[in-house]
Amino acid sequence: MSEGAAPPLLEARELRTYFPVRRGVLRRTVGHLQAVDGVDLTIRTGETLGLVGESGCGKSTLGRTLLRLLEPTSGEIRFDGVDLLALSGSKLKAMRRHMQIVFQDSVGSLDPRMTVGKLVGEGLAIHGISDRRQREEQVLDALERVGLAREVASRYPHQFSGGQRQRIGLARALVLRPKLVVADEPVSALDVSIQSQVLNLLVELKQAFNLTYLFVAHDLAVVGYISDRVAVMYLGKIVELAPSEALFRQPLHPYTTALLSANPEPEPGRRRQRIVLTGDVPSPIDPPSGCRFRTRCPLAEAICAEVEPPLIDHGAGHLAACHFPGKPVPRTSSHA
Repeated sequence: MSEGAAPPLLEARELRTYFPVRRGVLRRTVGHLQAVDGVDLTIRTGETLGLVGESGCGKSTLGRTLLRLLEPTSGEIRFDGVDLLALSGSKLKAMRRHMQIVFQDSVGSLDPRMTVGKLVGEGLAIHGISDRRQREEQVLDALERVGLAREVASRYPHQFSGGQRQRIGLARALVLRPKLVVADEPVSALDVSIQSQVLNLLVELKQAFNLTYLFVAHDLAVVGYISDRVAVMYLGKIVELAPSEALFRQPLHPYTTALLSANPEPEPGRRRQRIVLTGDVPSPIDPPSGCRFRTRCPLAEAICAEVEPPLIDHGAGHLAACHFPGKPVPRTSSHA
């Protein structure tokens, strides 16, 4: 850890989450889908770490594995200095109040049979926090913190818009006063105008509650707005990790460069130099040898198929897993 950096709140080492692939009448295991494959990641206390990548790259699986909502196949997870994988039963339950998640699907994550008040207060009841009267007051306070009136506590999820339901999800996570919140694509299903409101709310809540975020998204522009550092994921692996400003100013991995080139151009009529990736994303059941990005990479050479590039620091905390970090990538001119 560099001098002056915040201490780590969550650390993952060589983390793997594989799902068995079964076929035939007897449902025999014929392979494994490698959703997360050998990830090393540190989230510092008080920071927002953005996790970005294409759909299916494993970022949501990684977020849920870090909270043990999914059990890892192998690896280590330490939360606030405690070995998370060594906990079970009541000890794991007690730890969970410090780690909460906000889901992308604000409809499916809220029980339609429960009122908003019961949904937000469910965690308090499960953990036996305060008496009933105090819990009700904490629920109302949490609703106000996320910009909802106290009166909504008696209503049901279907009576709200998508943005309001996402605020309910935030209140449900925050009512327990957690240390870490995993925000799993919390704004991707919302209109652009509502996205900005929810993002600004997340920033305000982080300051008010001294929160640490893992912010999962596929939109680099959104991630860059809210994140202190950004991790770029491709086919189960972290391929680049850097402070947000450094990553946007000078990406070192060709995949990151391609993602950045796809960002919309804010000035109308201005031409943007795009990087068009050819081919499909390989299957996580049978990933390519060496560098997993090589089958779509315009810089790929023979070594890329033979040797997997390690994720190494190229200075100032800017990590990249590439044999040719920072090498210019061919672009084509196009209208934004």
